[in-house]
Amino acid sequence: MNRAVRLIAGGAIVGSVLTATGFILIQEQARLLKETPEANDHLFKYGIPENSISVHTYKGHSLAYDNAKRTPVWVAELLTKDMLQYNKTANRHQSHFKVDPNVLVEYRASNTDYLGSGWSRGHMAAAANHSQDQQEMNETFYLSNVVPQVLNNNIGYWSRLELYCRELAGRYKEVRLLTGPLFVPQSTNGHKGDSSYVHYESR
Repeated sequence: MNRAVRLIAGGAIVGSVLTATGFILIQEQARLLKETPEANDHLFKYGIPENSISVHTYKGHSLAYDNAKRTPVWVAELLTKDMLQYNKTANRHQSHFKVDPNVLVEYRASNTDYLGSGWSRGHMAAAANHSQDQQEMNETFYLSNVVPQVLNNNIGYWSRLELYCRELAGRYKEVRLLTGPLFVPQSTNGHKGDSSYVHYESR
C-alpha cells in the first residue's frame, strides 16, 4: 500500500494514494453536467443517472461508499490530542464486525464475503482512533468502513501507519485523515498488447 504524508501549517493530512478519487470524480461529474448544452436537455427528460457512490456520516467519521464494490471509496476522520488522551471508555472486545444498516440491503458487505476468502478485514477509520465512546468505536466495525487487506499488511504496515497518525495528533492541534483502498492494475504477462487491468471478484 503506497502512502502519502503531507504536513501543513497547524496540522497534518495523512492518507493512502488516491483516497479522495471518488469525491473528485463526483465534483467533476457535476461540473460537466452543468456544462451540458441546452440542446441536449431532452436526453435528461426523466432525470440524470446517479453514480453508485453514497455518502454516510457517523459519530466519529464520514465515508463515501461504493455500492458496486461494497467498499469505501474514502473515509474521513478528525483526530485531536484530547480525543486520544482522555476518556478512553470504549472496550474493543464489545465491538464486532457487522453489516452497516445505513447501506441498502442489496449493496451491503457482509462477514460471509470475507469467510474463506484469504483476505483480512481492514479498518479504514481505525477503532483505536475512537476509544472515547463505545458507539463511536462500534461504528468503525461496520463493514462499510472495511476493505480487504492482506493480513500481514493489516497487522503490520497499516497498523504502524495508524499508530503514526495518533502520534501526530499528540504533536499537532489536529490531524485530518483521508484513507481508502488502492486498486493496483496487474499485467497480462505478455498477452496481446501487454495491457494492464484491475480484476474484480464477481458475486
